[in-house]
Amino acid sequence: MTRRRRKAARGHRAQKAGLPPGTPIYTGVEAGRPIRISVLDYDAEAVSLHEDVRPEDLARFRDSGRTSWISVDGVHDVALVQKIAETFGLHPLVVEDIVNVGQRPKCDNYGDYVFIVSRNLSLDAETGEIATEQVAFVLGKGWLITFEEHQPTLFGAIASRIAQGQAQARQKSVDYLLYRLLDTIVDNYFVITEQLGIKLEELEDRVVANPGRGTIESVLSMKRALIEMRRSVWPMREVISWLERGESPLLRADTRIYFRDIYDHTIQLIDMLENLRDLVGTVHELYLNAVNLRLSEVMKALTLISTIFMPITFIASVGGMNVLFPGKEQLSGWYGALGLMGAAALGMFLWFRTRRWL
Repeated sequence: MTRRRRKAARGHRAQKAGLPPGTPIYTGVEAGRPIRISVLDYDAEAVSLHEDVRPEDLARFRDSGRTSWISVDGVHDVALVQKIAETFGLHPLVVEDIVNVGQRPKCDNYGDYVFIVSRNLSLDAETGEIATEQVAFVLGKGWLITFEEHQPTLFGAIASRIAQGQAQARQKSVDYLLYRLLDTIVDNYFVITEQLGIKLEELEDRVVANPGRGTIESVLSMKRALIEMRRSVWPMREVISWLERGESPLLRADTRIYFRDIYDHTIQLIDMLENLRDLVGTVHELYLNAVNLRLSEVMKALTLISTIFMPITFIASVGGMNVLFPGKEQLSGWYGALGLMGAAALGMFLWFRTRRWL
């Protein structure tokens, strides 16, 4: 979620204050397009793709005897989401969490189905800002519903492989499909983390070479990006841990080992993020030290210039007094004063060089 979306979401969340639990209110940015529903219904022998499906036509995929992946593109139409929920018997609290798109990643067991909330992240290459959107999953017996906040692009490759018969998911149960989708989200975390690492190395070189105002803005932007990453990855570890323990009959024993692999990946991601966070702190301190060093160099130069001009100012002040002394009213006295000023300045300069202050 970008800054604009976060600001709009805060306004929408304020509308929820005082409402009874289970009241669905969309808290994201209104989209100017209708919600699209597509269904990928498959087994080991055949696959069928249904696009622009109406909510009232989804009932036949609930007990089709095959694996049904129901993809819902957009959650801004609350009434339509409620129709889908009624078809599959989802609890009102689940509907509320689906349309409240600022949810923390979590996993809830409702007996007949499992509800999961995750965050999909993307990195703006120009600004370095992390955009986040909610992706919700509802896992039932033989069916899986995915609710994506915006235009789905992350799972397109998996859908294409299933449709072409090239995916291992065709041979396995629906919980394996859930694993594949969650694994794709976590793999995307790795891509973004590596991109942040590369940007941080470039930022470190910029701090050393030219610690300007734009540099500190980049450092702060990097801090915000890592905080956003941490908010998504840390709770995701708890979600994967619950799935790996298999505390629902919908999660088969032969699939839990795959969730264990994702759990290992989340631990690795957390280690990488902690290292990057430490490195950002180091870069910030390096920036402050570079700025202080530059300020010290400026102050040193100004101090040396002032010190060199001190004897010159003294000689000029004495020579300008209204007191007669030999040579004051003669041209030779003026040249003598200039020579004395030059000698004093040169002497101070040579002394600074001998002390290695210049």
